[in-house]
Amino acid sequence: MSTNPLTVPLNFSPLLDTKPTDGEPDCLDWSCSLAVPSCLESWGRPSPPSEGSNRSFGLALGCEDGTFYIFHPSVPPPQVSRRRSSIESSSSRPPRVSNSSRPTSPLRYGGLGLSTSRSGSPSSTRSALSPFQVPRTRAVSSVTTEQAEAPKNYVDFDEETERMKDMLKGKGVKERTTSDMLSPNTDRGSNVEKGSNTRSPRLRALSPAPSTKSTSGLPPPSPSITPISPSESPVASSTLSLTCHVFPQKYGYLHAIRALKLYDSGRYLICLQEAGNVSIHATCDGSCVVTAAVDSEHSPQDGTKTRRPAPALWVWKSLQLGVLGESNIIVACASSDEASGINQMSDGLDDEHEEHTRLIAFAIEPGPHSDGREMNLVKLGDWCIDGTAEGVGLHQRPDGSLAVFNVSSTRQLTVRSLKIAENVAASESDKKDTGSRTALPLPKTFKDALKILSKERVEDTDNRDNSLIRMGDPVELGLVSLKGALLGMRSFSDGDKVRVGCWSDSELVVFDWREGVYAPLFVQAFEGVRDIDWTAAESLTILFMDRAEIHNVVKVDANNDIVTDKGESSTKPVLRFELVRTMPLISEFSAITSTGDVFATEVKKGKRRLEQACLDGESFGATSRQVWKARSDTDALSSALRITCTLPVEPGISILGCSDGRLRRSSFLGLPRKGTGRYTQLSKVPLQGEIVSLHLVDNERTKERLVIGGTDDGSIAIWDLQSLSLRARWTIFTSPLAEVIHLKGDAIGRLKSCALCISQDGTIAVIAVDGYQFVFLVPTSSAPLKQIHIGGNNLILLYCDGRARLWDSKTQEFWRSMNADRTDEMLRQGGWTSWLVGNGASFGRAIISPPYASVGADSGCTILLDVEAAIRQTSPTLAEGGSSEKAPHLSLDFTRAFLSALMTFGLNKEIDSICRDKLHIERSSASVGLFAGHALSLYSEQGSAWSVSSEVSAFRALALVAVLQTLLLHEELVADTNTIMTFYAASLPEALGTSYKPPSLRVLARYWLQSTVNEVRSASRLLLDAGIARMSDLETAETIEYWQPYLPSVQDEGTRDRLRCAMALHICGSIAIEKYALLFTSALTDIAKSIDVYLHDEASPYRALAIDLCSRGFQVWQQHTDAVEMLRALFLLATSAKKEAISLHNVGTQARSAVLNIASSNTPLFMTTLTIDILQPRSVQHRKSVMQLVIFIIRKKPLVLYSNLPRLVEAVVKSLDPNSTANRDAVLDFAAEILGQFVRTFPTVDFHMATQRLAVGTSEGAVVMYDLKTATRLYVLEGHKKRTTACSFSPDGRRLVTVSLEESSVLVWKVGASFTSFFMPGAPPRQGHAGSEPFKNLSFNVGDEGESRMSLTATLDNIRFEWVGDRSVKLKIRESTLTFST
Repeated sequence: MSTNPLTVPLNFSPLLDTKPTDGEPDCLDWSCSLAVPSCLESWGRPSPPSEGSNRSFGLALGCEDGTFYIFHPSVPPPQVSRRRSSIESSSSRPPRVSNSSRPTSPLRYGGLGLSTSRSGSPSSTRSALSPFQVPRTRAVSSVTTEQAEAPKNYVDFDEETERMKDMLKGKGVKERTTSDMLSPNTDRGSNVEKGSNTRSPRLRALSPAPSTKSTSGLPPPSPSITPISPSESPVASSTLSLTCHVFPQKYGYLHAIRALKLYDSGRYLICLQEAGNVSIHATCDGSCVVTAAVDSEHSPQDGTKTRRPAPALWVWKSLQLGVLGESNIIVACASSDEASGINQMSDGLDDEHEEHTRLIAFAIEPGPHSDGREMNLVKLGDWCIDGTAEGVGLHQRPDGSLAVFNVSSTRQLTVRSLKIAENVAASESDKKDTGSRTALPLPKTFKDALKILSKERVEDTDNRDNSLIRMGDPVELGLVSLKGALLGMRSFSDGDKVRVGCWSDSELVVFDWREGVYAPLFVQAFEGVRDIDWTAAESLTILFMDRAEIHNVVKVDANNDIVTDKGESSTKPVLRFELVRTMPLISEFSAITSTGDVFATEVKKGKRRLEQACLDGESFGATSRQVWKARSDTDALSSALRITCTLPVEPGISILGCSDGRLRRSSFLGLPRKGTGRYTQLSKVPLQGEIVSLHLVDNERTKERLVIGGTDDGSIAIWDLQSLSLRARWTIFTSPLAEVIHLKGDAIGRLKSCALCISQDGTIAVIAVDGYQFVFLVPTSSAPLKQIHIGGNNLILLYCDGRARLWDSKTQEFWRSMNADRTDEMLRQGGWTSWLVGNGASFGRAIISPPYASVGADSGCTILLDVEAAIRQTSPTLAEGGSSEKAPHLSLDFTRAFLSALMTFGLNKEIDSICRDKLHIERSSASVGLFAGHALSLYSEQGSAWSVSSEVSAFRALALVAVLQTLLLHEELVADTNTIMTFYAASLPEALGTSYKPPSLRVLARYWLQSTVNEVRSASRLLLDAGIARMSDLETAETIEYWQPYLPSVQDEGTRDRLRCAMALHICGSIAIEKYALLFTSALTDIAKSIDVYLHDEASPYRALAIDLCSRGFQVWQQHTDAVEMLRALFLLATSAKKEAISLHNVGTQARSAVLNIASSNTPLFMTTLTIDILQPRSVQHRKSVMQLVIFIIRKKPLVLYSNLPRLVEAVVKSLDPNSTANRDAVLDFAAEILGQFVRTFPTVDFHMATQRLAVGTSEGAVVMYDLKTATRLYVLEGHKKRTTACSFSPDGRRLVTVSLEESSVLVWKVGASFTSFFMPGAPPRQGHAGSEPFKNLSFNVGDEGESRMSLTATLDNIRFEWVGDRSVKLKIRESTLTFST
């Protein structure tokens, strides 16, 4: 079962020469001031200072290094009692495009939150912290001192009538329509304007931000959500604060952020990088929801009916958003790079100077998906058209279809339609859709398209177009008269008419077009235009380097005077722009965002600042206002000694590359310190530049470990890891070292044991590690290096433009250049070893590893800590594999240092005191980030660690509680550790108030299902139960409603083993156990059936989940499924000896534990099933399994069987029926062992070997006698009126003594063979007198040691008979001994 490692990023201060008393700079501020901006995006609108800050306002700054920064309002507004804040929009501008990603998904919500009242279900009163028994005096903050208030039920009377109608119609939660459901990020109190439901709710998701205009080609819909009023969101400041620095999966050189677009009303940010990576990030925390590479193995389809261009390096520049059918579409646009493009590789094209643009379309498919992801990007098509990427736009036609319009290389305005592919439209549409319930509500043909793509497709050999949507033939509408190179194009949609503005370096052209009609309007000279934005059809914002101008389109006469509609003019008026307002801007970088706002940024006096131009001019009383300013002085910090990159080798060794060109040795314990205490060793010889890259290699001959590093001036050096002595250095590259590949293996040939040092531009230096010799240099290409293949003496370098170069490593000569097809043909012959370039170094299961690359001031001193790997090495017994090589044991100091970073000090004084005085954990200077979806997010403020998002809270709490559990190995720390765990699991909401973001159910469920570390799974369970207990009734209903359609019993058989189904069952099942009274019968039935599905499926990887739910909630499920069959499945799993039947979660052990729990809580049904399966088994093997289980229960929990002991004994005896020889022989050993366990464990059972008689006392006072020879019941001795406490045969077998402590009497029975029993089989022997009275009745009195002072458990150990002779017996009751004559 695959799993995503639980990885926690830790960021430390990069400064090395600070004193312990010096304050630490804000690393994110510092890094942002050093970054080079590439794009800007914003959502919401800032409020005037007098009105406070608008919580919906936010901004993202993309940078040339491939990362971006997210800004949010400085002070979060106070929230009302509801846990979910409403979707906030500016009241001044409606959304640009109306769409809703998912109507009922708790996507970024996770199902947990604060609540003012607890559920009224009976089970909700149970503690969610049952795994830990914390003394009352230790739970210092779990009990609030505030006055308790009875929960209140609020009724929305406006909705009550419709709810009653639905209830009368039998409509439950599951059956409500989509329009009745609530978006995960909306509040049910939000009002929806009239008319907003005229389009599908799905169309609201593309709303990037409030704006009065449409995006390129998209009509402006009516607002779908009422904006929040300023009174609902008052804050003290209107400025922004830098929230996080986001590092996508790949970043650095050639991965600059080229476009940022908003999705789902600003909840998500779509990011396009220059190298062709598209990723979607949550704006609340920067976490990556989904990522995809626009390039694929399939060539782009020709959209121009001309010959497809040769392989080229595509530079991705822009994103377009649209709606096709009802699917949200992303179109990424790229131009061919002049340095490596079509012009240099034309291969005989008719026009080698023709410009081309590549378009790739994706559909955004909401989740949850089969792998548990929240969202997916489905590639729909790939085309190459004539023209540049700057001249492409999308138009949303009134009928819902999409049109792509662009200006070709010959300046022709062409229009193409996007349609569903015919081969998809002709496919079957009546098959059951097994995908996401929240899949886009597309036409059936498009659903079939997505289903086709969800399967693994084999590459076509005839190069047919496999696109799911087709681009129509171009229709030329007219010539665009523009002088100079086309630099950009923006449009405004007004129904079926589109107004377009195109500009070059000297002029701006405006024209209108509609279907088949092209109408040029006017051309006006403008120099230095960087961007334009249509605020309306007659109003335009033009962005220059140093200013922004607002122009209106007006009519003028021949004298250039404005002509009004009412005025009369002798000549035909013409159109031109009239300047309305000019706003000066700071000049480093400026942009117009999707909201139509203009933002600018520059670094002044070492501090970056962001300003917003005030387009209306009157709102804020100024032309611009500052929305953010860095606090760290970059100029002062850049001259300080600082860490520029980090190479963690192991917990005790971390190599620091520094700005002075030296290496320093540190450790995990030393990184949080200040000054010279952070390192213990220093390299002697400095390099000329800053060390920006470090890599670890080893000399296979000498076994030395070496460090290869590179500086910012292109130098390479080798140091010895142990002594940090400089072994060799070269100045080879013109760009810094990016990656090192150590060549190992016999297939490498002459390059074995060499290191390939790869620079950022793709130049390769071959270095012999043994001997420190420079071998040869492979020059770079105009395209980035993608793959390296080595076979013998052959070296193939594959580049991103589709070309490959073949080198001979023996002669160090270049042989030939090849295309991708020829390269694939050579690789298929075998004998090659391959590496991907640009994926970062692989550290396997290392505890600590560096990030992908070091860019900026903050990532240079950031490490990634694998929590699961660290826990495995906390104790040698937890190390994986069971190999003879002992895993290194992490010290307790390491655990404390890690916990000091994870914990949040200052929330509770008593908790801080326990951490400091008892656990010896001090406050750390490290800050904790988020590593999710292969994206890294670093956060600026430690105090808001639990207020960022549910995902951030889940990852941090999971890591914290899991690591805390390792302290339970130390007996003296158990009580204090339990207190700390209780606080972080249950008391954070009270400590933080409404700003607390509860952990995400999705994250917790995923790690419980996928992690193989018990501490992580236990922490997930603890946090999940605590969170469910805090959920309100409304949140419970919404969460169940969202996940119920993905339960295994509802899905098709082929999709039941997907992670999505297991997550649905885990979440729904856990909620049902805690709050079953709130769930509809249909939901409980689906959950119970889903448990059966996994329980009875031998191949399912999620049987452990079903067992766990059975153990915890059997009393709930037995009412909605066949409880007997569920028990039988558990019986088989509990006694299974097959190794293949045991999963990573040890199913057999869990099943046995579940059986014990069920036996204790539901004894009657359990015993009934047990006895039936012994008496009437399905097979002999089944009977043997059940008997094995009985033996296990006797050993572990004998009291479970005590009240039903006679029934169970009789079933075992009857299994020995001599008339069924085969069955008797098969179970004889197990039956004998069970009976032996009965005799040894229970005083009420005794066996006489010679006579093969078995006596069993009952709770009614009777004693049942069995004959094991015939497997029959002989007779019943009835003498005691109360429970029989013990019985025993005399050595000769002719007497049976029974005792009842409740009666304080001993009875003696004659049980030997007699003449009467021969003629009357089944009748008890005569006792020497008339009637059925016992042979002797003896009374006794033992005082306080009697039954009234002895528990049932005590009787099993403290009551026994000892025979002195055949007719003399001693009865021992604890310390008392009574002797009787029989």
